[in-house]
Amino acid sequence: MEKQDITASELGAAFVWTLRDWLTIPDWKEMLRLNATAAKGVCHSHDYCDANMAMIEAYADLLGAAPDGVDLSDDVQTLFNDAWTWAASALGARQ
Repeated sequence: MEKQDITASELGAAFVWTLRDWLTIPDWKEMLRLNATAAKGVCHSHDYCDANMAMIEAYADLLGAAPDGVDLSDDVQTLFNDAWTWAASALGARQ
């Protein structure tokens, strides 16, 4: 997949799957519980891992690249922000 073909929802879904892979079941459940009562714009995934690295890994997986070799240009950062918004909503965080 080329970077220009990746949508925010595709990256957001890949990010959610990466988090699900990284977190234990109890941590996943607690993150969801905390997200349900969190302040607007807060996602508790950062309480359990470096969610920025999870986003980079998800993006690299979609590209079929190594995480340390991905482009982190302003356009990609914008995509990451949009994907985080999509994922945070999917994870129960208030937007």
